[in-house]
Amino acid sequence: MIRNVLTGIAIAILSGFSPAESYAEQPATEQRQQLFKQIEADTERLEDIVDAQSWEQVTTLARQLERDVELLRTLFPDSSRGEGRSKSKIWQNWGDFDQRLSAWSASFEKLAITSQSKDHRQIEAALDSATSTCRSCHMKYRSLW
Repeated sequence: MIRNVLTGIAIAILSGFSPAESYAEQPATEQRQQLFKQIEADTERLEDIVDAQSWEQVTTLARQLERDVELLRTLFPDSSRGEGRSKSKIWQNWGDFDQRLSAWSASFEKLAITSQSKDHRQIEAALDSATSTCRSCHMKYRSLW
C-alpha cells in the first residue's frame, strides 16, 4: 500500500503535476471536460447514496451537482469552439443548449428538495429525471469521438 502511494507521488512529481495549478488556470475546454467527468462520477455516487437512503448526503451532493452544472454554463466560451467532444451546434444553438443546462441544474435542485421528504420512490423519480435530462443533450451536442 505504501509502495503504491509513493509510486503515485513519484509519478506526479515526474510528470510535472503541480497542486498549486488551480482549476481556474486551465483552459475552458479542459475545465469543462474535468467537470463533466466529476459530475458523472458524483452522479454515480449519488445513485448509490439514494439506494442507501442517506437523505442528508443526497441533499448535499445534489446541491453540489446543481452548482457544478451552473458552472458548466460558463465553460463554453466561443474561443473553445471545435475543441474537445462538444459539437459546434452548441454555439450555433446556444439558447437551446443553455436552456438544457439550466433544466439539468434545476433537476438537481428538485432532487435536493425532494430528498428532504425521505420518500424513496419520489427521490428515485427525481434522480431519474436528472439523469435523463443529462442524456438528452448527448445525442444533440456531444460527439462520440
